[in-house]
Amino acid sequence: MPRYKRRSRRPSNPSMPIHEMIDRSAIDRREVYITGIINSEVQYYLTRILAYLAQDSKKPINIILNTPGGLVADGLAIYDLLKTIGRRTPISITATGQCMSMGAIILQAANKRWATIHCALGLHELSASNVGSYSDTEDTQKEIRKTQGALNDIIVARSGMTKKKLQSLIARRDRVFTPAEALELNLIDGVVE
Repeated sequence: MPRYKRRSRRPSNPSMPIHEMIDRSAIDRREVYITGIINSEVQYYLTRILAYLAQDSKKPINIILNTPGGLVADGLAIYDLLKTIGRRTPISITATGQCMSMGAIILQAANKRWATIHCALGLHELSASNVGSYSDTEDTQKEIRKTQGALNDIIVARSGMTKKKLQSLIARRDRVFTPAEALELNLIDGVVE
């Protein structure tokens, strides 16, 4: 693996190549940081780093997650990647700061799910804007319902709550949970104090 430059803070140039943003000492500790909006750049970064770390399948991977959420397709790609790697390599995710929307979905992929004491975990229904003919908007609504169903299935499968209970929590509003509430709902496995 090539040597990476150490960075003590985020780069000021958002177009900086991913490999220049990686903190080598974190990789050596098998720590991965997911921060900011979930998008294709974050998904690409995680794919590269996790593929490298998964080569040694006996050592756990620790992920620190702090995100307001992001794009569903990229978030689901990250979720699927973590679930696949997690079959062979133990993955622990610690949510800190905020773990909203797609972040809460990604969190469910971990073998062990943690939240720091002041973390806020958020869930909500999908948001979308829709422009086009009546038929176009109907088709888009079908896709939104299908995707919302897939996201709900992830939460229901991991938490054990019923679909009806989940729907009552998030219908027509954003819900933000404290770590204690998230633990009670089985959205996390423990709280880091």
